[in-house]
Amino acid sequence: MKGIDEIKDTLTDLLEAIDKFEGTLKGGKFDLVKFFGFAMDAYPKVQEVIEDFPTFVEEIKDLSVEESKELVEVLNDVKLDNKYSGKVAYSLVGILLSYHFLGSTFEGGKTMLEYWKEL
Repeated sequence: MKGIDEIKDTLTDLLEAIDKFEGTLKGGKFDLVKFFGFAMDAYPKVQEVIEDFPTFVEEIKDLSVEESKELVEVLNDVKLDNKYSGKVAYSLVGILLSYHFLGSTFEGGKTMLEYWKEL
């Protein structure tokens, strides 16, 4: 197992960036000054996400059922101030819970099949 450290880091960085970007659109109007402030603040994290993307992909490919449950807990702990970033986080949790459910069901089915083969 490769772990999930980069997945945690990337998802929380992206959610925080979405949250901050949404803050530049308060009241339905685009605020250029706030946007430039956001861009300057977010650039290092965005650069890190891009540089670490290959590791993120490798960890996603190796994601276990148990790790998906841990990621749900991490995402539930991310504090977001805005509506859309919260919806993105909620959607990611739904995907991870579905993965956990399907993976657990599949693993349980394999265990049951092996049990019945022994008879």
